[in-house]
Amino acid sequence: MVQFLYAIFGAGFAYIIINTLPKPFSYFIAIIVATLTFCIIFIKINEKPFLAFIGNFLLFTFRPRVRLWSKSTRPIDVEIYESQNPIGNRPKNDKHISKEDLQRLAQTIDSHGQNKN
Repeated sequence: MVQFLYAIFGAGFAYIIINTLPKPFSYFIAIIVATLTFCIIFIKINEKPFLAFIGNFLLFTFRPRVRLWSKSTRPIDVEIYESQNPIGNRPKNDKHISKEDLQRLAQTIDSHGQNKN
């Protein structure tokens, strides 16, 4: 339905241009309007309507793309957190993993995280 309205509007606009502007110039402008109307109705780029493509193109063209960095005089606050020990109360530097822990890990992986106890 929306495409039909675009077609009516585009054809009407091209007709008005042909009848109001001087002849060589009017044909050129009417062909541009008709081509743009055809693209808006039938063409999709990356599964998005052509009208969205035109809008994104205009945003890209007129939005500033240069980012300037300026050094701030404010100090940056950094907080360092200690990581939590994931397995019980073992010390962090203990590299030994018991056989029970490996069996529990294998059971968890095999059951996709669901407890089957």
